Amino acid sequence: MTALSTFPPACLAPAASETIARDVRLGEMVFNSPALLGRQAEKMGLSCGSCHRNGRGNRDFQFEAISGAPGTADVTSGLFSADRADNQFNPVPIPDLATKDGRDQVDRTDRAALAVFVRGLIEQEFSGAPPPDEVFEPLLTYLQHIDGRAEGCFSAEPVKVGWRRDWAEAQFAGRQIGMAGSENAAAFYRRTARLALGRIYARYNGVGQDDIRAGLIDLSRAIEAGAVWPDKTASLEAGMAAAESVSLYNPDTLGAALDLAAREK
Repeated sequence: MTALSTFPPACLAPAASETIARDVRLGEMVFNSPALLGRQAEKMGLSCGSCHRNGRGNRDFQFEAISGAPGTADVTSGLFSADRADNQFNPVPIPDLATKDGRDQVDRTDRAALAVFVRGLIEQEFSGAPPPDEVFEPLLTYLQHIDGRAEGCFSAEPVKVGWRRDWAEAQFAGRQIGMAGSENAAAFYRRTARLALGRIYARYNGVGQDDIRAGLIDLSRAIEAGAVWPDKTASLEAGMAAAESVSLYNPDTLGAALDLAAREK
């Protein structure tokens, strides 16, 4: 339940300028987008942020054929790519990227080495397509700013999972479409926005939420057809805000739904 209702607090070093801060935000969006890791991962809704929630770790991560104990993953599995498959089931603990263990995976102060490491994860571990530079470079900037030595990092409260966070992700991606420097980048932002809308759609599945779901579908289809993010979404936002307490964003509603699903198995 914890992993479905909260995120660990982010640990980000301060950005030196507004331009860098924007790149950190853009890189965070890329990090959390299943569109980065290839079609197999995208179909399953897996992103870098699935294992490293809010750029941290995930002690609750458990994925059939990939995890052993919760919080582990077999990074040499052939499920997503044959390139690094070793034909052994050998899951390892998922590191918190803000801690020393996370920083020791690769020297993140060496941007060139970090780029090689991250490209290997995307293209070899997950069979993802090489991302365009305008998508990849902000991702590196975001990773370089994850640092547990940032003030207040480990004492901060967990972050609530809510529709506003997924909505902000969809909105931010949707607004990048019109600013993209290439069709590949625009396509990435399009998929990212639609995947975030899909996460919201999955949480609003109760009685009286049909209008919300229809609005999300219409918006997703418009983006798929080439539209950028529309200016007029206030009605849909108001509907989501009003119904949040009875949606699966509410931990109590989510817990009851999970209990019912378990009993029906």
